[in-house]
Amino acid sequence: MAESQKTNRVSAAADATKKPLISLGFWSLIWEFRGAYAKGILTLFLVDAANVGIPLMLKKAIDAISLSDRDSVTRNALIILALFLFQAGGRYLWRVYLMGASHRVAAVFRRKFFDHVLKIPMSSHRLIGSGDLLARATQDIEAIRMALGPGVLVIADCVILFLLILPAMWNLSPRLTLISLAMLPLVPLLTYLCGSRIDTLFDRMQGQTSAMTQFIRERFTHVRLLKAFSAEPFAAEELEKLSDGYRRTGKQLALVESFFSPGLVLFTNAGTLLILYFGGELVLEGALTVGAFIAFQRLIVQLAWPMEAIGWAVTLTREAKASLRRVNHILNIPRVDEQGVIPAPVPSAPLLEIRDLKVSLGMPGGSSKLDLQASGLTLRGGQWVGIVGPIASGKSTFLDVLLRVFDPPAGAVYLHGVDLTKYPLNDLRKRLRIVDQPVTLLGEDLSSNVSLSLPTAVDKSTLHALSDIASFDPNTRFGLDVDDTLISEKGADLSGGQKQRIALMRALSTGPELLLLDDPFSGVDLATESAIFSSLRKNYPNLSVLFVTHRFELMEQMDEIWVMEGGRFVAQGKHEALVQASALYRGLSQTELVGEGL
Repeated sequence: MAESQKTNRVSAAADATKKPLISLGFWSLIWEFRGAYAKGILTLFLVDAANVGIPLMLKKAIDAISLSDRDSVTRNALIILALFLFQAGGRYLWRVYLMGASHRVAAVFRRKFFDHVLKIPMSSHRLIGSGDLLARATQDIEAIRMALGPGVLVIADCVILFLLILPAMWNLSPRLTLISLAMLPLVPLLTYLCGSRIDTLFDRMQGQTSAMTQFIRERFTHVRLLKAFSAEPFAAEELEKLSDGYRRTGKQLALVESFFSPGLVLFTNAGTLLILYFGGELVLEGALTVGAFIAFQRLIVQLAWPMEAIGWAVTLTREAKASLRRVNHILNIPRVDEQGVIPAPVPSAPLLEIRDLKVSLGMPGGSSKLDLQASGLTLRGGQWVGIVGPIASGKSTFLDVLLRVFDPPAGAVYLHGVDLTKYPLNDLRKRLRIVDQPVTLLGEDLSSNVSLSLPTAVDKSTLHALSDIASFDPNTRFGLDVDDTLISEKGADLSGGQKQRIALMRALSTGPELLLLDDPFSGVDLATESAIFSSLRKNYPNLSVLFVTHRFELMEQMDEIWVMEGGRFVAQGKHEALVQASALYRGLSQTELVGEGL
């Protein structure tokens, strides 16, 4: 049930646009790498031609034996050896061309998929589980690669062998050729009956894989919560249900596939039995030589491979089509619109200006909804503004809108006098950096974590300077110098406050114009928070800051305070004035200070 709802949400997100955005197809990508595919198919043709030539040379050699023609036997044996050597080299080359092209196609899929996911607005991300994205980016794209590599190889091999083998068989014996193909009309029927079923079952199984990936990822991420509430048995039971559904679908798919391929082999072997019976009679009658009969039998054996391979190719193609639909569902989700050129700032314009912002946020079909509205707000270079308000009043969402995580309408927000939507996303997010409460760290050294968005790692002196500004001293935790500090995955060996200070170092390392602080020091004491603010003021005098917090101890240091309630800015001014003029601000500040015991 949960998987069905999730699939519906993904489909709804994909249908939000009338036409595909960057949907990818088999033929377009094959055409893009047509040179490699053409070389691979040409090499495959030559290898198959040699493969068909070997039985014909064998016929001549056997017939020469019956005539005691030693020179002809030797000559044909050498020709067969040369053909085998040619096949060995050719098979290496078509693997390089065809398999290599399929891996390059998969790289194109992954690159476009990854780039597109990064540009999807958060409202769409909320409809898709990260486990589902991982399954589509790995298993589904790999299924597409198999169709564009081994699948293309098998189809081309089947066509070439049929074109080469049938004329050779007809030349040896038209009658036996017709008899050997008696079972061939049954192949399309079997393909039709099994192919659609394979498509449906594989699509279902990939969806179940996505559900399991999402479930396991979330449980591993929050394993401490599971342990704290002794919820391990419930998680194991839910995983067992998901696994059981996957197993049942996998068994159904295996049953269809196990019937499909052997069925094709059965038709081929039935034709072989007919050849043994009728061909033997022709040899006894003298209408066919022993060499021709053996050559015909070898050609029939070679024809068995295309018959078997058709089943595999159909399976690969059906699975790839199901996977392609799943990948294109994501690629069809509208991305954030962005301009390709960095606009020039307007002279004397404020750093940030909110003119008429109206954004409605909420999950489709959900009960919770936030209407964010703001107008007449300005922030100039070097200015520090505090943003306060009750819980769920829209403070964090407002910062997300500035970063275009949730896209604002055109003409609502201006940066340096230019509409925010005119900035390329990468440029915008270099100018604006955010430090959140939750922090994600890599299992690498401190320098790599701080330099996450930089082309090269920060130097040692810069790392020390940033560490001092953020009041982060790894020696108190690890007994190591700052540049020798190795952090565990997700910062499991760090306290919450230490992770938040590393996040601040990461944001400052890029030299932002506007720093967005979303209650980033909830894990540190007030003295440390005050020291960090003083250091920021001293070392970054031109840096502008929007500081979202539930603490009011530093509000007196803010140049201005914006008060939010229910998604709207209901008051603005300095601390002393707001205490007198705003009952909401006064109540919040008194409650917070009493809660802190001040």
